[in-house]
Amino acid sequence: NKGYSAAWDQQWDRAAAFYRQALEEMPDHPQALTSLGLALIELQEFDEALQCYLRAAKVLPDDPMPMDKVAQLYERTGNLDRAVQASLRAADLYLKGRDVTKAMECWERAARLDPENLTAHGRLAMIYERLGDKTQAVNEYLAIAGLLQGTGDNARAMEAVQRALTILPESKEAQQALAY
Repeated sequence: NKGYSAAWDQQWDRAAAFYRQALEEMPDHPQALTSLGLALIELQEFDEALQCYLRAAKVLPDDPMPMDKVAQLYERTGNLDRAVQASLRAADLYLKGRDVTKAMECWERAARLDPENLTAHGRLAMIYERLGDKTQAVNEYLAIAGLLQGTGDNARAMEAVQRALTILPESKEAQQALAY
C-alpha cells in the first residue's frame, strides 16, 4: 500500500523501495512485480524493469500485460528479435482474452520490428479482413505475397495475391501484383 501511495504521488524511488520490500516477503507476488516494473520504467532502469516483467510473465502465464511490457522493454533496450517473439506471444494472449485491439497493436509492433515476419502479417491480414478493413487486409496479403515470392514460394505468393483480389477486386496494387 505504501508503494501505491508513493507511485500515486509519482515518487518512483520511494515506490520502488516499498515494492522491493513487499517482494522480499512475497517474492512472486504478481502485483508487486508489475508495480515495481512500472516504477523502474519511470526511473529509466529498463534492464531491471525487464527482469520484473519476465518474472511476472512466469507467475501469470495467461496474462498478456507482463509479456507486452517485456516486448516493449526488449524493443527499448535494442533486443529486437526477442521483442518480436514477446510481441507475438502477447498478441496470442490478448486474442485468447478477446482483446483484439491490443493483439493488433502487438502484431503491428512485431511487423514493424521485423518486416519479414510472416506470422505477424498473416494474423494482421486475417484480423483486418474480419473487421472489414479491406484496404489494410489487402496491404497485408500483398506484403505476405512479397515475402513468399522472396523465398521462392511463388505458388503461395499467388494465393495471397488472389486472396487480396477476392477482398478488394478493384485494388490496383493487387492487380499489378497479379501481373508480375
